[in-house]
Amino acid sequence: MEPKYLSVLHEVESKYGSISNAPPEEVDRVQKAAGVTNEVVKRPTRERGDQWKQFLRELDTEKMTSYEILMAARKDECLSKNWHISIGAVYHAMKKYGIKYKKMSEV
Repeated sequence: MEPKYLSVLHEVESKYGSISNAPPEEVDRVQKAAGVTNEVVKRPTRERGDQWKQFLRELDTEKMTSYEILMAARKDECLSKNWHISIGAVYHAMKKYGIKYKKMSEV
């Protein structure tokens, strides 16, 4: 079974020879059929920020190092998908929300 946008793409390519030769409105039509949009979706980003805020509020971060916070974040089901959180993401979230944590030099 072929994707639905292929029939629109074949139609445009047969008319113009290639999608790159087609006018912008025809390209837009193919992109809409393929499900491509230029709209920025803010909701997942906002939800992700809310998840970080809630996660960091629940921890006693002042007694934890950034590495310990990272390991806890990786175990959190809302934040982590297959352990895919970097230390940079932890530092960014802590800086963004003004979270205090124990520096490695204090250990």
